[in-house]
Amino acid sequence: IKICYNKDFGGLIWIQNKDEKYFYSNGDVIASQAWTICTQMGYKNNYVMAGGMNEWYKTVMKSQYSGERITPKENALFETRFKARKLFTDINSLPDSLKVKFVEAKRKKEKALDGGCE
Repeated sequence: IKICYNKDFGGLIWIQNKDEKYFYSNGDVIASQAWTICTQMGYKNNYVMAGGMNEWYKTVMKSQYSGERITPKENALFETRFKARKLFTDINSLPDSLKVKFVEAKRKKEKALDGGCE
């Protein structure tokens, strides 16, 4: 995975994973412009995070459970968002030198928890 940041282009960030490219910024205007340029240049599998980080923050970091009852689907969505919020908070509390090691250790632990026979 390659993660790139360009502060001169409005804080655009893109993540490249094999043949896929994901663009995002605070909103979705700058990311959409980058998507348009890449698509016009003939690159395939380009994606824009709808609403950018602002929408992600509003949806994930500020998600709340409210009401007396919640459906299993709503509960699963809330739990996923809560885990993403916790991971985001945990990673951002670390110094930069430990962030990559934290993510690698977490992936290794999750892979071990998948279980199954070997």
